[in-house]
Amino acid sequence: LNYNYGNRSAEEIENFIRQNDLDIVLIIEYSNGNFFPESLKDHYKTAIAYPAYTRGLALLHKKDIRIEASIEPSLIRTICTFPFVTASVKWKGKRFSLLGIHAPPPIPACGVQTDTVLKAFAKRLNKGVLRRNLGKGNKSEPLIFLGDLNAFPFQAGVGSLKEAGLKDAWAENRYGTGLTWKPLSIFLPVARIDYIMHSPTIEAENIHCTNLPGSDHQAVIADIRF
Repeated sequence: LNYNYGNRSAEEIENFIRQNDLDIVLIIEYSNGNFFPESLKDHYKTAIAYPAYTRGLALLHKKDIRIEASIEPSLIRTICTFPFVTASVKWKGKRFSLLGIHAPPPIPACGVQTDTVLKAFAKRLNKGVLRRNLGKGNKSEPLIFLGDLNAFPFQAGVGSLKEAGLKDAWAENRYGTGLTWKPLSIFLPVARIDYIMHSPTIEAENIHCTNLPGSDHQAVIADIRF
C-alpha cells in the first residue's frame, strides 16, 4: 500500500486493513504522523517500522505469521534512492522471502533512472529467487517482490525483473485494469506502477486493485499459493 506521506486518513486505512482481512501489509511512505501500527496490535504485529516520509516503510503481519525483517540501504546511492524492506516469512509450514521496494520517481532531480535501480535488483536474482542472501531475504526461499516500482510494465527495468525469473501477478491474472496511480487522490487511476511479483513456484490469485483512502495510489491485493 503506497499510503502517501501526506495522508491523514489513518483511521480509514486501519479499517481498510481489517475489512480486507490482509495477512501481510507493506506500507510505503510511512511516517509517525500518518499511520499508527499500534492501533492494530490486537490482530497485527509490526515486523519493521521505518518512519521517513516518502522514504518510510512499514511491514505488518497477522500474529500467526512469523517474520524477521530488516531495512536495507538502496542498492544504488543517489539523492533520491530509497531504502527497502527484506524479510523471511514462515507461515503455515511454508517459508518465503519478501522484498518491499519503493523505487525513485522518474524525475531529473533524482539523478538516477528508475530502470537503473530495478535492473540492480534484477542482477541479484536468478530464476526468480535471490542469488545470495540479501538482508533477511534467503537465497533458498521462494521470493515475493512487491511495491511501488514507479515504472510502467513496458519499461526496461520491469522487463529485467521478468527476465530474472519473476512473474508479474497482475499480468498472470488480468483482473480489472490493473491501474494503480492517479495524479490526485480524487482522480481515477491512469497508470500501473505498483506491482506484486513472485517466483515461479508461487501462484498469485484474485489480484485486484482497490481505492486506498486519502492516497494517490490504489491498493494492490492478492492471495498467494504455494
